[in-house]
Amino acid sequence: MDKFKEMGEGSTGRLLLKYSLPAITGMVLVSLYNVIDRIFVGQATGAEGLAAVTVAFPVMILGFAGAILANSGGSSLIARLLGAGDKEGAERGLGQAVLLGTVISGVTGLLLLPFLDPILRLFGASDATLGPARAFSRLMIIAFPFQGASMGLSSGIRSQGKAKTSMVLMLAGVIVNTICCAIFVNVMHLGVVGSACATLTGQIFGCAIGLGFYLAGAGSLRFRFKNLMPNKKSALEVTEVGFSSWIMNVIPVILFFILNTVMVKWAGDTGLAVIGIVNTISMLAVMPVFGIMQAAAPIMGYNHGAGNYRRVRRVFFQSLAASTFILTAFWLTLELKPDFYIKAFSAHDPALLALGQKTVAIFMLMLPLIGLPIALTQYYQSTGKALPSALLGMSRQLLFLIPALLILPIWFGLNGLIWAGPVSDSLGILLSVVFFLIELPKMAKAPVAVTAQK
Repeated sequence: MDKFKEMGEGSTGRLLLKYSLPAITGMVLVSLYNVIDRIFVGQATGAEGLAAVTVAFPVMILGFAGAILANSGGSSLIARLLGAGDKEGAERGLGQAVLLGTVISGVTGLLLLPFLDPILRLFGASDATLGPARAFSRLMIIAFPFQGASMGLSSGIRSQGKAKTSMVLMLAGVIVNTICCAIFVNVMHLGVVGSACATLTGQIFGCAIGLGFYLAGAGSLRFRFKNLMPNKKSALEVTEVGFSSWIMNVIPVILFFILNTVMVKWAGDTGLAVIGIVNTISMLAVMPVFGIMQAAAPIMGYNHGAGNYRRVRRVFFQSLAASTFILTAFWLTLELKPDFYIKAFSAHDPALLALGQKTVAIFMLMLPLIGLPIALTQYYQSTGKALPSALLGMSRQLLFLIPALLILPIWFGLNGLIWAGPVSDSLGILLSVVFFLIELPKMAKAPVAVTAQK
């Protein structure tokens, strides 16, 4: 069956399974860039190296925000235009996604570079960790435009239903990163700098093979360099829909500042290392869910563009059920054996191990239930509803987690910081239930116009 016809007529359950497996693998591979860095650095340099990478992590997030805006906004627009039969418009949307991803990520890096030391100090860098964190961040800033372009290119690949191809392209980048990390950190003993060089190499390689996919004519969409010229309507559509993903990545920078500041106050560089580990484990937990949402996005977007609204609702519920199952399974392993995850990063630091086990077990207590806000945010993105997507996307961290991190430690010290996670998650889940109950009657019938024409 033709790829596009399949998205409009095939079994939604089979489609979601077919696209989810490579998408989940792909998202886990994306998270492995960060995991690999921290495992190699942690085993080679201990808590100090992990603390340096943790301090630099917000800088990485700011660069990634532009890339994910282009990816999510581009995927939604391309899928809906393909569903409406507008292939030319979809190719124009692809060009704008690549342009926006490259420019926003690149400009972000240029703006950060002159203020790097104050920023790193702000996020908890000590005299011991500032130098390695600075070197790591500078190399990451060089990688920003390549990452942005790569994510823009990926949006078109997934929207064509080529989830396996997208997975293979990401796998290639991760393999290059892993090999280079082993060489630069373990063989050449470059420590944090070696880890950053490996990530930069992987990002450049991933961007190159993504571009090669289009130049080789491997898909039904063509990457045309003329579509890199700014197009106001297409660029605005990509930006509006992708804004919620951008804000969901920018807000954590404020979150990291508060987390790092409070944790340094209570536990020094060991606390910073624990925050880095918890962030990495959180990423591993939710990346499979994001993979499911990536698989659901083109199916929902295509059917929304084609007017098949009941299929959109069916895919939403199926993706929510699959996400909840995965999150629950991961949560059980966390609660039963938290030391397994901590030891992967540093097996020889008793203080880090003890604090890490406690923080992971409590901070991620509500993990099984966060599938609803994630799925609902993706539904809004896929159907072009930028405002509710942005509101729901930022609510958990901006409205709940940041206030909890500011207030609870005043009353309960370090325990207050750790319990801020489940408290804010609970409030965010309750808000998503309200959004869901409002949206449910509309899911099968409310159309949204496809825009971004010439």
